[in-house]
Amino acid sequence: MIRLGVVLAGALLVALPVHAQQSPPAAALGAQPDAAEPIDPERLAAARLIIDAILPPDRRDAIFAQLVDTMMSNMIRGLAGPGSELDKAFQEAPEARGIFANFVTRQRDLAQADLKSESPRLIDAYCRVYARKFTLDEMRTITTFFTSPTGKKYYTTALSLMADPEVAKWQADVMARGQARLPAEIQRLKSELEPILRRKANSHAS
Repeated sequence: MIRLGVVLAGALLVALPVHAQQSPPAAALGAQPDAAEPIDPERLAAARLIIDAILPPDRRDAIFAQLVDTMMSNMIRGLAGPGSELDKAFQEAPEARGIFANFVTRQRDLAQADLKSESPRLIDAYCRVYARKFTLDEMRTITTFFTSPTGKKYYTTALSLMADPEVAKWQADVMARGQARLPAEIQRLKSELEPILRRKANSHAS
């Protein structure tokens, strides 16, 4: 039962940030001073053409939902697949498997809802990034490529890469490796924190 608690805690820590991984941190989108600078409307419009070609507005929500679903499926396959630490823990407490499955479904739904409501801000941010980083001529070249048959095939293939069996297996293997070393890492953390907590407790006692 102790192992179940440790493994479940680790699984939750790994699974929870999945929707955060879809959106880059603010720093990755450019420093605040740059984001606040006025941008030439013509360059901004050119940038939006690129984003609309890569993520067509009428398919955007479905694309984001597919990305979340694929990423979480790959993660859970690594975390709770046959022979994993989590799978062994569920064998000790079978009733926990259903609770965890409900948790995963809830996180998937929440992540997809977050992306659906927040994607306009992300799209605006990406448009501003493209407008700052590329010239008009460069953006026209990019748009020409992404609206060509080869470009369409490229981004369609790129969006489905995580669902490819080879890539999915790689992601599941990485998650399984992290999960396998988690109990030892938690024990190490506890041992490193213990002297500090003991000193703190002794100082309060005195």
